[in-house]
Amino acid sequence: MLNFRTLEFLKSKMQNIKNSLSNFQLPISNFQQAGFTIVEVLVVALILGVIGYMMSDIVIRSLQGSQKTAIIGTAKQNGQVALDSIAQVIRNSDMVVCIGSIVPAATGSTPGDTIVFYSQDGKYIRFRYLNKKLIQDLPAVNFLINSDATQLQVCDTTKVAEQSPTILTDTESTNGVDICKVDSDPVCIGTTKAGNNIFSVTKSPGSRDTVTIQFSIKPSNTSTNFENQLGGSGVVQFRQTIQL
Repeated sequence: MLNFRTLEFLKSKMQNIKNSLSNFQLPISNFQQAGFTIVEVLVVALILGVIGYMMSDIVIRSLQGSQKTAIIGTAKQNGQVALDSIAQVIRNSDMVVCIGSIVPAATGSTPGDTIVFYSQDGKYIRFRYLNKKLIQDLPAVNFLINSDATQLQVCDTTKVAEQSPTILTDTESTNGVDICKVDSDPVCIGTTKAGNNIFSVTKSPGSRDTVTIQFSIKPSNTSTNFENQLGGSGVVQFRQTIQL
């Protein structure tokens, strides 16, 4: 049987264990006192959210700027291809057959949106501005050109049918463009001014004819990629004068 001293010893040990467990809870209490309050957590979250928003806005603006530059570059490329195609024909031509609905005047400048050249290799080449596009074709001339009246017929597609027509600019729905008259087409610039024609021929005594080409180019109305990025802006103007 347990004597009195043994009971006292066990009682002393139990008290020591109890005290140890009580002391073990103190670090937990201290840790709780050292934690963040709800207000502090909310303030930190708000600051991080503001920083994240600012960074995302910077990234988005940078991407939009790069895309806008690329889109305008594509529009410029379209316009330059059209201009170069016409310029090459002009340099390889002997004469301007007709422009618009008239034969070029003997002196001065004659404007028009349709022009026909007679090339050095004996071909008629016609350029027309129609439905916001520049179209090149080879008119099927099957009659003798021996007067102003017969010359004018070549400019008229109802008299001389088009043959092998080619649109000089991109017309597909993603990156397509529209051709507009400089300073006169509300589709391009939003206001209407005195009309300008795409082509004009200038004749001077003693010198070869010169042809001026001028137009604006903008994202097509059906080109959702251009329109979304530029919001209808991004008009690029082209002008070049070439001697036959």
